[in-house]
Amino acid sequence: MSASKITSLAVRFSQYPYSICRKPNKFLAQAVRHAFRHVELDIDIGADAKDWSAVQATEKLKPVETELRRIEEMVAEIVSEMDYLRTREQKLRDTNESTNNRVKWFAFSTMGMLVALGAWQVIYLRAYFRYILLDLNYLTELILKQVKASYLGFRRDFAMGRRSIAEFKGRNQMF
Repeated sequence: MSASKITSLAVRFSQYPYSICRKPNKFLAQAVRHAFRHVELDIDIGADAKDWSAVQATEKLKPVETELRRIEEMVAEIVSEMDYLRTREQKLRDTNESTNNRVKWFAFSTMGMLVALGAWQVIYLRAYFRYILLDLNYLTELILKQVKASYLGFRRDFAMGRRSIAEFKGRNQMF
């Protein structure tokens, strides 16, 4: 097995596609059907990705100065990451508060609509039952007038001898 190391330096934050290909060996593929390779991908970012030995040689720095510069860059990265996280947290907090505010007003408007609908139903049903009650009172009065007129007519006829009591009882059971 051979090991190789490939390095690349990204100058800005973006997507960098990498492709790892294995050229097939015709004879090896026939000999070993399930051939595989172990690929280890180690990605260094920030101050860790820099070649500090080259920086030390270029700028003619002592090892302590090189280490201090590396630590300084790491601290700067940490500070920038913390600033990014702080601004992201602020944006998420603002989004959360605005969503809570919208949900609160939606709940209040829903409750208001439900109360208004309930009040409308009470008013409508009260008017409806008043109408039905008036209609029933009118019908009751009509029926009573007819019964009374029928009774008075029968009484008059009975007094004159045109009707019998048995006929009155049979007619009275219809009502």
